[in-house]
Amino acid sequence: MSHTDFNPEHFANVGVTGCLDAQTEKVQGKAVNPRQPASLSRIEKQKEKVLIFLPTILLSSLLVSTAWASTVITPAGTPPANPWNPFYYTNITITSNSPTYNAQSNIKDMFGGTFSTLEAPGRVIFADQPGQVTYDVFFTTNSPATLNGYSLFLTEDAGSLNRSATNFELLANGNVISNVALAGKGSSYAVSFGSDAIDVSASFAPVTATTFEAIFTSNIGVNNGVRILGFQAATSSGGASLDPTPEPSSIQLAMLTGLVFAAFCRRRIQH
Repeated sequence: MSHTDFNPEHFANVGVTGCLDAQTEKVQGKAVNPRQPASLSRIEKQKEKVLIFLPTILLSSLLVSTAWASTVITPAGTPPANPWNPFYYTNITITSNSPTYNAQSNIKDMFGGTFSTLEAPGRVIFADQPGQVTYDVFFTTNSPATLNGYSLFLTEDAGSLNRSATNFELLANGNVISNVALAGKGSSYAVSFGSDAIDVSASFAPVTATTFEAIFTSNIGVNNGVRILGFQAATSSGGASLDPTPEPSSIQLAMLTGLVFAAFCRRRIQH
C-alpha cells in the first residue's frame, strides 16, 4: 500500500508564515514614524493570531473529508443472493486468499456462492490458527465498480466467541476505505451487539476501483477461523477513482486555506 508523507498543516503554515515574515522584513527596513503605532509590533501580533487560528481551520477541513463515513452493526441472518451486485462471485476474480478450514469450505461463498458443504452452502470458514491472526481475501471486479459502502454478514458459534472477528478492513486500489472495530478481543458478537449473527453496514464517499482486499482480524477463541455469511457492495451512480495520495480533498482544502490566509494578511498589512 503506497503512502505519501504530505502534511497539509505544515504546507499551509509555511505559506502564511512566509508571507508574514516577508512583510516583517519589509517593515524592519523602513524608518518608523514615532507618532504612529509600531508596524512591526502589529505584524507580529497578526502573525501570532493567524498561527493560533490556522490549525482549527485545517482540522475542520479534515473533518469535512471524513464526514461521509459511518458504520451500523445490527443483528442479521443470511443475506439473499444478488447476482447483480458488483461483489457477486460471477462478477469478480478471487486472486488469492488465506486458507479456508478445508476443501469443503469454499471462499466463493463469501460472495454469494453456494458451494460449501462443511456446514451449509452460503458460508465460509477460515482455517484455525494459533493466537490472534488476520485473514486476507484479494479480489478484482470484472469492470470498474463504484461503491459507497458495503454489507458484511458474520456469525459466531452460539454462546461463545469462536468464529468471531474483532476488526474488518477494506482496501480499494491499495487504499484503506473502511476500518471497522467489531467484537472486543475476548468478547463476542452476542455481548457486543445482542446477536450471534450480525450485519456490518458501512457507508462512505463513493469510490471507483477494480482491485480490493478484505482483511479480517480473528478473535482469541479456540476455533478462531472467522465465519462469513456474505459480503455485498453498496453501489452508487457517482464516484471518483482512487489514487495513491491519501485524502486528496483534505490536502486541497489545506492548501486553499493557506493561500486565503496569506492573501488576507498581505492585504491587511498593505492597508
